[in-house]
Formats: sequence, C-alpha cells, structure tokens
Amino acid sequence: MGQQTNGKSRAGTSRKFHAVITHDGKHVEGLLTGGAAHDVTVAAELSEDSIGCKVIGDCGYNSDEFRKGITIRR
Repeated sequence: MGQQTNGKSRAGTSRKFHAVITHDGKHVEGLLTGGAAHDVTVAAELSEDSIGCKVIGDCGYNSDEFRKGITIRR
C-alpha cells in the first residue's frame, strides 16, 4: 500500500475504507484513505456515478458543497 493510504496518529498507522453499497448490501465502489483523512474529501468521487440514489453518511460527509453537488445530480 502506498504512502497515501497510511494515516499516522499517536496510536500508530491507520486506514479508512469508504464504500458505496446498494440497499441490499452489495459493494459497488470503495476507496482506501489514510485514517486521518476527512471523509468529505472522498465523498464527491464516491458518489459521482450515483444518480437517482439516496445518500446516507455520517457527519464526516456533511458539507454544503457536497450536498449541493448531490442535489444537482438528482
């Protein structure tokens, strides 16, 4: 794994897996980032092909710019 996918913290090296799944749990797409990466930094890339879908994410995906982008693509 490359340097980009490793996050450093006091606890050590960490990673996050960001995923797009269907309503029945089928994996569609995913990205691996360093553990310190903010969730919204990959939100647009993960959702760009998701047209006509509902988007569910925790507070890490909350930004005005991201919400405007997914609203326009509806």
